Amino acid sequence: MPDIEDMTPGEVLAEASVAEFIKALGLSIAEAQRALDENSVDQIGEFIKPREGLDGKSLLDLGLSPAFYHYQHADISCSMQLSLKVEKDLSVGVNLSGNFSDTTTNSTDASSSESSSESGSSTVTRERSAQMEIQSASTGAVTIGGQNFPLTGGDPLERIRALQRAVTADAQAGVPRMLYRPSDRTFAITTDAAPEKVQVTDKTVTFLGGGFDRAVIQVDADSATDYVFNPSTTVSTTAQGSVPSYADHVAAQVNAAGIAAFVNAPGDPLKTVHFKTGEHHLETFTAEGQERNSDFARRIMDLALFIKQHNLNVEIEGFADAQRYRGQTSAESAQSNRDLGDARAREMQRHLLANGVPAGQMTIVPRARAETLAAAFGPKVRVLDWGETGPALDGAATVVNTTSLGMAGQPPFDLDLSGVHPGMLATDIVYTPLETPFLQAAARRGARIVDGLGMLLWQGVPGFNRWFGGDAQVTPDLRTLMLAP
Repeated sequence: MPDIEDMTPGEVLAEASVAEFIKALGLSIAEAQRALDENSVDQIGEFIKPREGLDGKSLLDLGLSPAFYHYQHADISCSMQLSLKVEKDLSVGVNLSGNFSDTTTNSTDASSSESSSESGSSTVTRERSAQMEIQSASTGAVTIGGQNFPLTGGDPLERIRALQRAVTADAQAGVPRMLYRPSDRTFAITTDAAPEKVQVTDKTVTFLGGGFDRAVIQVDADSATDYVFNPSTTVSTTAQGSVPSYADHVAAQVNAAGIAAFVNAPGDPLKTVHFKTGEHHLETFTAEGQERNSDFARRIMDLALFIKQHNLNVEIEGFADAQRYRGQTSAESAQSNRDLGDARAREMQRHLLANGVPAGQMTIVPRARAETLAAAFGPKVRVLDWGETGPALDGAATVVNTTSLGMAGQPPFDLDLSGVHPGMLATDIVYTPLETPFLQAAARRGARIVDGLGMLLWQGVPGFNRWFGGDAQVTPDLRTLMLAP
């Protein structure tokens, strides 16, 4: 059958098999006539049977006979409105089945891609999205692209997270991105426990535990102070000439006493957490040989306590992987990355809410933050969507890759570099490999390139100064040493 979008109304009628329809209608009338006749024949035995109540006479003796109905003629008038519809399944079909307890599991399949023609007019609709709500522990499965993805795990969130990983990793499912959000349902939760021991919200119960193995020191002045951590540990400090230097001195003295300490300068993030590529739930994992988010639940608990005690208003900003999603354009991938970043910010907000931080003291910073910063710097700074790099590079003198694209073990660098021109300076913060795909592509277009090793060495200078009090020297010999096998 040809594509419905290319057919004329006459061709649509030809394909509709009108003759077959009329034939089927006539056969149906004949079958109805036969059924009526067979019913009348079946009644003859009852009409000729002698009956005691009629003095041994039959119904036939009394002049009664079975009725035979028939169609002497049939004038059939058909008024038909033909509608031929062809669906092209380019969608994500979501169907959920299983055994549920307490509440239900609902799915909304808003994912359709179809072409239809009715009486010569055409409409085209394409939408590729689906929403699913799981409200209880389910043993069902989600069917996507003809494949079943079971919901497995110890709790609803664990099931959804496992589903997210399985679906996005399956190329045949055709789902490049899957995000989730905990339910907005609320509950009446009360406790008679002390607030410093148990924190409840309308959704969560958090046991804060006991003991005081962590502390926050807020440094507001440069003055000699003794800090008492416990009966056997007191850390003495002296003035250092400035508040920043004194804060570093306090951290050094505390570390010397065998207690791990770090400094958060004004403007520095209070807490940074990491996420696996493409995901947005907090967990402890290993990446690049380092454990990420170790003991994160306790650290977030401490952070929440600090925010509450100091009545701080905090901003939560979620960052996303600079990645291209399978089957998406550059612009669509840019939006997916923004959505992922916002989901990560909401995940952090959810943990802080569970630990008692009032919602009014937290603000999630979306893309508007970048636009606000751009406005503060004037017209020379522009905020671009991912994938708009090509035209933006026209006339620029320098281009810097500040993403992890092209790094060993990370997604490839695939941005548009059509605007790179001879004489432009191109530099990359990535230093493994030293000559990245970005630098190679820029060099082919005549740009001067600077690898990321210099950035690594020079950013170590202030860190060395903070830890050891001296000035590190970046020399050609140091670079040669770093490059040695």
